[in-house]
Amino acid sequence: MSKLNRFITLIVVIFTVFAFVQSETKACPDGYTKDSVEVDIGTCHVKAYFCYICQDIYPGLEIVNIEYLIPNDCINNLDVIKSQLKDKVYHEIIVRMMEIPNCIKPCDDEEPPSVTYTVIKDIACKKLVNDIPNECFHLVECSYEYSRCVYKFGICVEIINGQPELSTEFIDSWMEQTDTCPNYTFPEIPLYPPNGWTSDCFFFDSCEFPN
Repeated sequence: MSKLNRFITLIVVIFTVFAFVQSETKACPDGYTKDSVEVDIGTCHVKAYFCYICQDIYPGLEIVNIEYLIPNDCINNLDVIKSQLKDKVYHEIIVRMMEIPNCIKPCDDEEPPSVTYTVIKDIACKKLVNDIPNECFHLVECSYEYSRCVYKFGICVEIINGQPELSTEFIDSWMEQTDTCPNYTFPEIPLYPPNGWTSDCFFFDSCEFPN
């Protein structure tokens, strides 16, 4: 193979990998912005992409399209760590929003206090997609026709010793829509799944928020 052909082959491979990763990172709805956070659960380092919108109308902050990148060596523990995963990722997303100018209101002494109502919407039915180049599985939402978990928080930023601190109150959670997942058990993953292998949709979230 000539140097030119090897170069062209390399470019094709790089483009294919890039296209795969991009395709598994869902685009944001109009008006929303994509961002990401990273969390550690034991030895598992997880990255999560999400879309957000800050607005003057209710809710002040809305988070949608959360996608988790689970390392290969953690995927078999996903069913065990999922509660911690949701708790930590949601917390880090809200902390990240504190860095966005004018997105979260400052705390005050009014009654009722002035807070930014924050809604996180997360489809309860998910699927796994294997990403060999990045040595992880993408945990992505299935179709919007399935039940969606909605979590509501009241948050504000207060200044303590000259530093901004986040005040967060969990208010409620509920399930929108009623179509359930086709599977309630964690999917069986092949021993050597090919790149792009996708599981069936499975029920991941009961819409309860850890206290």
